[in-house]
Amino acid sequence: MALGKLDFPKFTKEHVLAGTLPATSTNYGIIFIADRPCEVEDFDVRYETSSSASATVQLRKVPSGTTIAAAGTAYDILAAGVALNGATATVISGAPVQNTELAVGDALAIVPSTTPTVLANAHFRAKLKYLRPE
Repeated sequence: MALGKLDFPKFTKEHVLAGTLPATSTNYGIIFIADRPCEVEDFDVRYETSSSASATVQLRKVPSGTTIAAAGTAYDILAAGVALNGATATVISGAPVQNTELAVGDALAIVPSTTPTVLANAHFRAKLKYLRPE
């Protein structure tokens, strides 16, 4: 008898920067720390006021024992950053293409490319799935 593919639970990690908090680059950072191996499947952004700058936001894997800055662009997860100056009140998806697997202790960070001037009420959502049982 052949074993079927195991399908482990999926979950979301949501992060909200309310009001004018998204307009300041230092308000971004780590949003999740893996408690067991998991994989990023999708990433969405929605905001109420778009940035007046041509800023983007990247989802970055931050290995345990590494800072966000030290991880650098080599650990970016999305093919390209999600634009923060597009249509408001619209869900914009990023495409996870690399560095999608997280080990225990690895983190996910949201990293803006530049200061997203006037951006307001931003909601970020990462969709993940566990890679093994608890």
